[in-house]
Amino acid sequence: MLFGILGVTLIAVALQLAPFWLSRPVKPSEDDKISGSIIAEFDPKESISFTSKAPLFQGMLRNVKDYTPLNEEIFNEQGYQEVLDYLKTAKPEDLKQSVKGVNYNNYFADTQKLRGEVVTIIGLIIRTGPVRLPKPVSGTSGNIEFMYRTYLVDTSGTEGYVIDLVEKPGKFEFRKDVVKVKGIFYKMVTYEGKKGNEKEVPLSIGIRLEPFINEFQAARSSMKDAVTIIALIMVAMFVLGFGGYFIIRLFSNRLIKSKNSISKKDTSSK
Repeated sequence: MLFGILGVTLIAVALQLAPFWLSRPVKPSEDDKISGSIIAEFDPKESISFTSKAPLFQGMLRNVKDYTPLNEEIFNEQGYQEVLDYLKTAKPEDLKQSVKGVNYNNYFADTQKLRGEVVTIIGLIIRTGPVRLPKPVSGTSGNIEFMYRTYLVDTSGTEGYVIDLVEKPGKFEFRKDVVKVKGIFYKMVTYEGKKGNEKEVPLSIGIRLEPFINEFQAARSSMKDAVTIIALIMVAMFVLGFGGYFIIRLFSNRLIKSKNSISKKDTSSK
């Protein structure tokens, strides 16, 4: 009887906790479906949807030249300085609104349209490192002396991105961790790959790199937590079951001894 009550009670608790631990996260927003086949949920035929008719840097980036080498000389370009001048006092939430429906080919075919617009990039982090600015720039949290040049790639390994970050990225495992960043698309640049071939990639300028957890990863994490909870409940049932069994045996033995003692006294008195 006692085991039945304990079992029913623990099963009821498990059923109450299961929906909480197994609840599926909110699906990725439209911004999470932008740039990179790692998500690949956008329609490549969909036209670009701009957030406003007046980009942040309308006119200021008109003379930016594309397909120049990716080196420190970029810091001296007036267009780069204009973007950095905006980002040095901005917050990541200021880049909330980004262009919709962007795929990798748009950076090549619609370079002028995208320039100065906020884009969302999702991909594997390949490497990152500091590059010193010609002179420090005064920002909200102090002087900015370095830009953290970060290389990202989609899971196919064919779509590469470079983004210069104001904030130093946290600890990420290269070629394994999936990250997300919002930045301002600046220009197309070239750099020499490891095999000596010239690569053409979009360069954006952003503030902060964040880990990206999609719906599947979040659900898998919740499932692990649920399994842990169920395992703990089973251990508790085991402990309580055996504990209850030994307690009952103990009281039963004492009761039997007590009855035997009383019987012996009655027999001796007769």
